[in-house]
Amino acid sequence: MDLKVDELTFPKIYCGKQRKIKENVRLTYAKIAKSELRMFDRRCGRVSKLFFTYKKLQTRKFSDAISINLRKTKNTKNVTIAQMLNRDYVNRLIHADDAFTFLRCNRSSPAFWEMKKKELLAMFRQLGCPTIFLTLSAAETKWPELIVILTRVLENKVITLEEAENLSYEKKM
Repeated sequence: MDLKVDELTFPKIYCGKQRKIKENVRLTYAKIAKSELRMFDRRCGRVSKLFFTYKKLQTRKFSDAISINLRKTKNTKNVTIAQMLNRDYVNRLIHADDAFTFLRCNRSSPAFWEMKKKELLAMFRQLGCPTIFLTLSAAETKWPELIVILTRVLENKVITLEEAENLSYEKKM
């Protein structure tokens, strides 16, 4: 929750100084993180910084979703700390599915896929049954250009297109 947590956690990147953002520009933390990742200075692309940024983004997203959920749900208009510490109250929220609706913003949660299922069923009701389903695959192992680029980036080796085409399947993976 500290406003200067990035600067304090990564002193080699920020040199202990706060970011300078123009006052009339309204930026979200996600936009700032994207901008830093796209910079020519690759220190913001390190794994530790990426995981830190992702965790901070997820924490903010869940915090916002929980806040909105508590304001919207009829059973949680005026929730107190004592109620949240009461096991029976929390169990009632869980059984009414009010405790999980904030997870709709997370793709790996059942609440997200439940919402997507409802959207799909609504599309069926509005538009009728689909006449065709199309599934596409990237087939990365069939793209020699991509294999050349990945070999250069991951293994620091330069190979030709012919060499990429002649690699074994295990090596391509």
